[in-house]
Amino acid sequence: QQLKHVHELLSEQGLRQAEDTVERKLTRKMLEPLGEVQKSLAVLAESHRHIQEEQQFLHEEQLWHVNQLETESARQQKCYQEHVLELEEAMLSQSLHREGCLNAELQELEREWVDLQAADACIREQAQQLRGFAAPRSGSEGSSSSACANRVQDRVQDRVRPQLPSPRRRTATVIGDERGIHQQQQQQQQ
Repeated sequence: QQLKHVHELLSEQGLRQAEDTVERKLTRKMLEPLGEVQKSLAVLAESHRHIQEEQQFLHEEQLWHVNQLETESARQQKCYQEHVLELEEAMLSQSLHREGCLNAELQELEREWVDLQAADACIREQAQQLRGFAAPRSGSEGSSSSACANRVQDRVQDRVRPQLPSPRRRTATVIGDERGIHQQQQQQQQ
């Protein structure tokens, strides 16, 4: 009976060991796929982290390029504005210089006009005197004629000019002299 009892105990112990072994094997077999899933999850997590880092790097690189483009655009805009400003200043300077030249020419023409009017008045006065040449000359007429000529001459000499008188002005004076001489010769011939 003791043997039987020992045999039963051994059988129970053998069963328990067998059960433990089967249980361990089953547990191992069930845990293996779970370990594979965990490894896959770890690989996916690493891959996801790597993708995020790459996206972050690309985003930063894109921001740098955008910043560079904005800086270059601002620099070119500034250069363009400076160039336009330089051109406007040059054109304004040119316009002011041209306006000064035109004003100087206008003043010169106005002076010449005044001189021509004075010369014309003197020529008319001389012509009147020459018409009256046939009549006896009084001292006052001679002095009036010379006074007119002196006024015109003083007026011309008072004005100091760096350039020679214009050809129109000389021509008007020469024409006036020629008319006076011609009229004087005609009166002497009569």
